Amino acid sequence: MKFFKILNGSFLVAGTCIGGGMLALPVLSAKVGFLPALLVMGGVWAFMTIAALFYLECTLWMEKDAHLISIASFLLGRWGKFLCWTVFVFICYSSLAAYLSSGGRMIESFLRSTISFSSGEVGGHALFLLLFGSILLLGTNTVSLINSLFFFVMVALFLVMIGGGWQIDGELLFRQEWDVSGMLSLVPVMLTSFSFPGIVPVLVSYHGQNASDVKKSIFGGTIITAATYMIWLVIVMGNVPLHGPHGLLESLSNDQHASESLMHFVSSPWIGTMAQGFAFFALATSFLGLAVALSFFLSEAFKISKTSLSGKGMLALLILIPATLVVYKFERVFFSAMEISGSIGDGFLSGLIPAAMLWQGRYRKQMKGTYHFLGGKSTLAAMAILAVFMIGYEAIRILY
Repeated sequence: MKFFKILNGSFLVAGTCIGGGMLALPVLSAKVGFLPALLVMGGVWAFMTIAALFYLECTLWMEKDAHLISIASFLLGRWGKFLCWTVFVFICYSSLAAYLSSGGRMIESFLRSTISFSSGEVGGHALFLLLFGSILLLGTNTVSLINSLFFFVMVALFLVMIGGGWQIDGELLFRQEWDVSGMLSLVPVMLTSFSFPGIVPVLVSYHGQNASDVKKSIFGGTIITAATYMIWLVIVMGNVPLHGPHGLLESLSNDQHASESLMHFVSSPWIGTMAQGFAFFALATSFLGLAVALSFFLSEAFKISKTSLSGKGMLALLILIPATLVVYKFERVFFSAMEISGSIGDGFLSGLIPAAMLWQGRYRKQMKGTYHFLGGKSTLAAMAILAVFMIGYEAIRILY
């Protein structure tokens, strides 16, 4: 029984991580290559795992069933609570815009290739909004159930896809460019792809305050995630060339994710279909998961009913309209939103905020709990400095 609880906790971590961000990894990793990308992934994995352990110590200072906002409010006061909510909403809307942009394009491509009907990119976005807006009207419990079903479909398609007899080109896969700026540019999307530390309070509640079991779920979930990403990078970067038509650089300039490139270099059409299906359900699970989380916040913030049809409709509009405006306001939305969400959003939520909470709890409030992370003030300062660097790096990139 305990083993299965830990396994379920690991799946919760992996399910939170694996999604739309994964589709951007091979394209944004193209310039530096597979091995440099793995090195960056290892560094980001360590950063996010340490952040999760920070949250674990803080959560275990609280009463049972504490959540992220209540912890921030207790340790950092009103400004900490406000900052958490602001960053959370920022991450949600930027990511939803990315998934809407790519998902609409996928629907348009599917219609064009199957029934020779071109809805145009605007039509694809409209169909995506109609589909997922309708799902959101069903209510959070039903949406969560549908999202779980979509996740299992995504996993099944991924397993079928990786068993499709790929011919990996070693020359393509092991092309390397150890460029520091190129590797730094990978950090934001890697952060987005490992964006799970905020669910640690949920894991603590699920495991009944057992720190050892929570840690096992964290490590198990992140290992599943990292292995999945590595396999995905091997498949895409070992089949899709850097240059030329449908190459990874062309996908980057056209704001297209990895599966759109991959389908042009597969040995069998059905493998390409599996790859596109996997990509769509990865976007769908990420979109619905964020939409459910955001609906809870908006319902509480604006006192909107989550059960009445009018309330569900209002929440759906509050979720979908801002995301749509972002899509049509900015160019290269898919990759830009992933990068901004990771560097600025996770820079705060998985860097500065947990370091500040732990510092405040340990050294100001003298809190004691059942778990103590081994690092001291130097570790907290290093995490905060890294977070500030990531936020500043992205801010400079945006401005200049």
